[in-house]
Amino acid sequence: MIKVITAPEMVDFSPNSIKVFLAGGIQKCPMWQERVIKHFTSIEMKSNIDIYLMNPRRPNFPINDPSAADVQIKWEFDMLERCDIFSMYFANTLESDQPICFYELGRNIERMKKRFPFDWWERIVVTCEKGFRRWKDVDVQTSLATDDEVVVNLVENDVELKEHTRAILGAISMVAKNI
Repeated sequence: MIKVITAPEMVDFSPNSIKVFLAGGIQKCPMWQERVIKHFTSIEMKSNIDIYLMNPRRPNFPINDPSAADVQIKWEFDMLERCDIFSMYFANTLESDQPICFYELGRNIERMKKRFPFDWWERIVVTCEKGFRRWKDVDVQTSLATDDEVVVNLVENDVELKEHTRAILGAISMVAKNI
């Protein structure tokens, strides 16, 4: 069963579940998370393992609430600490280089290495849209940080998010073997 958890929702995860964090651009970026979730929910899963998709993009961010950013950042930090699969998507947009995503990518590569020392590279999915101004930075930094264990997927545009979804499904299959 696939369950979507959207910020700032908290949940008690079922035992033997797989938790996937959908990291990537939010502000001034296309609604790519919705497309990934749509691809997942259209797939018939032949497993009794619960899969949680943790989506940091809220439908209605309370921009006038001064505490909203703190709540959001804490939720993301907590969910990233609990995820079994870290996926990062860099959308091609001229309006944002998505700087926080670079920090999250580096931090979570290292976190996955420590948390899952025997199969960390199978639990990281990184995708860039072609045309993303900083894709070379993502590619080289990821290669250096992972000793070429993690390949940056390059897709034509956000319509090709099925490729990102397929890569996540591959990671889920690898992780599910150990549950």
